[in-house]
Amino acid sequence: MGWSTMRDGRSTMRDGRSADGTGEHVCWWATGDINAFFGVMLDNVSDMILMASLLVGVFGFPAEFGLTRMIPGTAVGVLVGDLIYTVMAVRLARREGRSDVTAMPLGLDTPSTFGSVFLVLGPSFRAELERQEMAGIAADPVAAAEHAWYVGITMLVAAGLFKVACAPVSGWIRRRCPRAGLLGSLVAIALVIISFLPLLEVAATPVTGMVSLALVLATLTARWRLSGWLVGLLTGLGMGLMGVAASGGTEVGWLVGLGIAGLATLALARLEEIPGSLVAVCVGAGLTHLFTLVGSGAGLTPPPVGGLGFWLPLPLGPWWDWLKAHGLEAAGYLPVVLPLALATVIGGIDCTESAAAAGDRYATEPIVAAEGVATLAAAALGGVIQSTPYIGHPAYKAMGGRAGYTLATGVFVGALGVFGSFGWVFHVLPRAAVYPILVFVGVEIAQQSFRATPRRHYPALVLACVPALAYLAYLMVDRLAGEVDLRMGTLGPAFGTYGAEVQQWLQVLTTLAGGFLVTSLLWGSWLAWLIDGRWRVASLALVFGAMLAWVGVIHSPLRGSPILWPSQVEERLKAEGRLEASRPLLPHQWALAYLGMSAVVLVVGRTGKGPTAAQGMEPDGDAGSETDGPKRSGPWIEKAEPTR
Repeated sequence: MGWSTMRDGRSTMRDGRSADGTGEHVCWWATGDINAFFGVMLDNVSDMILMASLLVGVFGFPAEFGLTRMIPGTAVGVLVGDLIYTVMAVRLARREGRSDVTAMPLGLDTPSTFGSVFLVLGPSFRAELERQEMAGIAADPVAAAEHAWYVGITMLVAAGLFKVACAPVSGWIRRRCPRAGLLGSLVAIALVIISFLPLLEVAATPVTGMVSLALVLATLTARWRLSGWLVGLLTGLGMGLMGVAASGGTEVGWLVGLGIAGLATLALARLEEIPGSLVAVCVGAGLTHLFTLVGSGAGLTPPPVGGLGFWLPLPLGPWWDWLKAHGLEAAGYLPVVLPLALATVIGGIDCTESAAAAGDRYATEPIVAAEGVATLAAAALGGVIQSTPYIGHPAYKAMGGRAGYTLATGVFVGALGVFGSFGWVFHVLPRAAVYPILVFVGVEIAQQSFRATPRRHYPALVLACVPALAYLAYLMVDRLAGEVDLRMGTLGPAFGTYGAEVQQWLQVLTTLAGGFLVTSLLWGSWLAWLIDGRWRVASLALVFGAMLAWVGVIHSPLRGSPILWPSQVEERLKAEGRLEASRPLLPHQWALAYLGMSAVVLVVGRTGKGPTAAQGMEPDGDAGSETDGPKRSGPWIEKAEPTR
């Protein structure tokens, strides 16, 4: 008994019964999985390329070492996580008798990619080279790279264990925090990071990028369906040109490309609906390769150097021997790594809430535990970047994705990493042709988050976006001013030559961006609780914020928000020449600020009256909350918030 696919992406049994859970089978694959696959796959591949290019270009890391030792395990970690999430989606579909369950996407964490490269791998690599020089030993970049690799494995093990330890309490956090706090950070990330940053790549080659973007928005946002010989021909030609590019433009490559174009055209033209993202990617890639052939310079990535191979290191034995001798040195990086792991735990909780708002109610604890297991699996095979649930679930569900796209992503990314072929992806599939899918993902997440949040909590949702805007500004300053290198932690060699006002502005930006996911959760939650009249809980949340600021989990003036006592923070700032610019921004100042906010909320709750509908707050019918004070606080908050 087989399957067929309907025009809206749903699947039916070939005997005509709908795969809606009434039978023993579930729908785990639909045409929408093709759309979703491109978005998740390219995001993962771009992170791996980013890690390798930064290590080689910034720190002089041996390129072959990163390709054969670090990349394979990192990619296999994605495979393990996506397989777990695929199984979870199938089990949820069977348990609820549904055919529209979408798997949670998983991939490499982009902030952790930057953090690991600039705060762990790169510094440990350079430190080992300096030790070699001080010992009078000839510089050995491979030995230094191996040392940094073991440091990265140690940090990945620590991150994985931390996530697994946090999993049992993750559901409790999700149940206690209002949806505005959980989704607020996702809205900001969706708009400023997932949509805006890829849009820069799209706009860099506007003919390719904007044509692909128009196709993505027309098919995935406006929901127009494409079919017929013309669409099939354009898509097939794009596939053929990609085949020519993959073969290096040889005569044989042209024959292969023409064959691919013809077969693809015949196959696609017969479909009732051609996946919109497939059309957009193929047309955009075809335009890029066509312009490259005629010499217009459309921004095609050069083909990677080197051939294919098979690499799957098993480093745990040598790593354990290394750890016995260098354990204290490795522990010095924990204050940087644990906040990055905490951010992915918070992100996993947020993503679970986002999926629930879209209709797929996963248990939080297994979601967070699975990302911990995937991180540990990557470490066991030499990986150095942690994995995390991606926030695009609502968008991939809107595309019609089920569980097939996570399975395909895991297998594809794992194979690319093990065989060393990930560099070919961006040669054949230009960024400008694929990144429009990420623009759609960001827009879809943002609008879905607002739909899922009670209207009275919109101010809290917007407030929760602000820390992520600071993080975007942080990235832009780093990219636009090479001498202001926030990632290296020195703000460039010319920091001391800047005026006092500029220095302080840069440090304010650093403190607002530090731990922004946790800050977003805190800000959105306390304001939502206060709107609901729960002023005691809001006040306690701000006290908790003071504790987090005191140890640097949020608002640290140092790179990476390391967990340090205030005295240690001052020592590091003094060593980096930034202490004077950070005087008003030290941890104890931020702790006092949160305690002051808590006192304000206590006074307001004790002496004031809550808002009423007549004052502009209209009651909602879907998500009220209990109050800590009298029922006078508003007509919509007398009923308890339903359990999610």
